[in-house]
Amino acid sequence: MRPSTYEIFCAVLMGVANLVLWTGYDAQVFIVESVLHSVNGREPDRIGAHDGYYGLAVMNIFYMLANLGVPALMNYLRCKWILLLGASFFTFYFLSFQLLNQFLYFFSCAILGLAFATFNVGFSGYLTEFSTRQTLERNQALNWGISCLSVFFSGVLYIILTTISAESGIEVVAKYREYGDGEICLFFLAMAILGCCSMIIFAFLPNKQVAGCIAESSEKTNSLGE
Repeated sequence: MRPSTYEIFCAVLMGVANLVLWTGYDAQVFIVESVLHSVNGREPDRIGAHDGYYGLAVMNIFYMLANLGVPALMNYLRCKWILLLGASFFTFYFLSFQLLNQFLYFFSCAILGLAFATFNVGFSGYLTEFSTRQTLERNQALNWGISCLSVFFSGVLYIILTTISAESGIEVVAKYREYGDGEICLFFLAMAILGCCSMIIFAFLPNKQVAGCIAESSEKTNSLGE
């Protein structure tokens, strides 16, 4: 395979993996606040009415802290495995809604902060392994062009899951959107499945570096002092 073809193949494959992962994440962004309010309305002791906002704060705090340490993983792991690790964190977050409670929700929000930091490091690092300074812009544009389709597909996923829940007799609590426990489990199980699919794709990303790639020019260090 020619280097240019190999670069395009890697960019497209990583874009597809990102698309699958972010479709699940973008879909839950549409509903997570309503989900938490719905659970609070039925069981106030299970989750707080405003825990969605507090959870977002927890996520951002752990994202900030993780950005200080996660880049060091590049000294020990190939970037595709860092991407896989990040996808596993996202999948854990999705699965936590199967047993939703206040403690587990805040813990999963902390894991979500780690997920964003890990994904960003893995994404940037892997991009430099198959891109040269001349092809970086093309590969990044191709990758993100595919990845950003997740906004569209997450909407499609939401329509499909809503239709399934309506036809299967799962209780819809109110006409203006509240979610029953059955719907919550169905929605977030689908998102977790997408997370697992993205993990599989990340695991099969090619390892080969392109000659003259940006990653070859970077020097690995053993400490922040270096």
